[in-house]
Amino acid sequence: MKHRPQAVALSLLLAAAPAAFAAKPTTQHPTHKPLVFKSARPTQDEAHESFARRVRSDLAALLSRPAHMRPRDWERLGMGVAAVGAAATVDNELQTRIQRHRSSSSDNLANAIRPAGGVGALGAMGITWLVGEAGHNANLKSTAEDGLEASLIAGGLITPALKIIVGRARPAEGLGASSFHPFSHDYSFPSGEATEAFAVASVVSAHTHSLLLKSTVWGLAGAVGWERMDLNRHWSSDIVAGALIGAEVGHWVVARHKHAAPRRVDVMLVPTVAPGAWGVSGDIAW
Repeated sequence: MKHRPQAVALSLLLAAAPAAFAAKPTTQHPTHKPLVFKSARPTQDEAHESFARRVRSDLAALLSRPAHMRPRDWERLGMGVAAVGAAATVDNELQTRIQRHRSSSSDNLANAIRPAGGVGALGAMGITWLVGEAGHNANLKSTAEDGLEASLIAGGLITPALKIIVGRARPAEGLGASSFHPFSHDYSFPSGEATEAFAVASVVSAHTHSLLLKSTVWGLAGAVGWERMDLNRHWSSDIVAGALIGAEVGHWVVARHKHAAPRRVDVMLVPTVAPGAWGVSGDIAW
């Protein structure tokens, strides 16, 4: 029986997810039961709003963000625009080079990678949420919710709107990298699949301490960018723009929720008795 590459990769990621996102266990004395005093502040689950309400709130905040941008934010925006502009200077050269080395093998690989920038990314977030719910892993659930929200905002709203406004022709149409017809049926800029892949990668990377998982999601997002160029669907600047949009929205969503979420403080006291000595060891987690 043959296994599709993307299915194998998804299975490996899901198998590793609970360990990668699991909270660090607290070491306890083997013979003494700890005395735990929990703070009266509400937990994240107790303060959790419905997903739809949260998305609406974040959308309102995002729409009003330009009016509250600081100099540092404008600098980041300028750097992003500069990166897209730099990529645009090599659009034709890269497109020609990649197409010159295109083959049936590269197309097969590109088609195997492609779901990671679309339904595969959303499906992975959905399964991640179910795994977190079944295993009572709040971080897995939070990762999935942030990933889905970032995908909806970046890949479902921002990038589609820019596609319509910019109206750039795709490379396969043979019109060149400078063919722009706003509000037409040309939707090359930015890349929607790169947006999705980098939004999810940004969220997952922010939620895990696993270097292997971080490397995997960022590498997979980069591979999505390559496959869009191999299949001659996007210019390099389309990929860069989509990647920046997805990564920035993912980062913003995670930062906003981490800042807004109330903290839970646990204080643990463990009696310790040894020959000729006694005492109490403590641990504070937040």
